[in-house]
Parts: sequence; C-alpha cells; structure tokens
Amino acid sequence: MTEADPQADAAAQLARWLTGGFLPITPDDVATARIAGMVFLPQIGGLVMMLAMALCRAQVRQYQGQD
Repeated sequence: MTEADPQADAAAQLARWLTGGFLPITPDDVATARIAGMVFLPQIGGLVMMLAMALCRAQVRQYQGQD
C-alpha cells in the first residue's frame, strides 16, 4: 500500500509530535489547510496591494498640498 499524499502524512505526524499528541491532526486536515492557503493567500495579496495603493495616494496628496 502507498500513501495518497506522503507530504500531508509527514506534516500530520510532525504536528502530532510537536504537540505531544494533544492535537489529533490527520493528513486530511493538512490537505484542507493546504487548499485553504491556496485559496486565501492570493486574496490577502490583493488586500495588501489595495492598502499600499491607498497609502501611496495619501502620501501623494500630502506631498502636493505642501507645494
């Protein structure tokens, strides 16, 4: 038998070892977290870009007002 996702299994084993078995993390939990990361990280990047553009516009307006 082979594992479907050896990385997820290894990550789950590592998390269980680090928590001393306190958190019963399964390979399915790791796979779900990976999918959530792939979905939400690009969204967060867009929000950071939006914040950066808003701060840039505020800086330009402040600079133009001091002339």
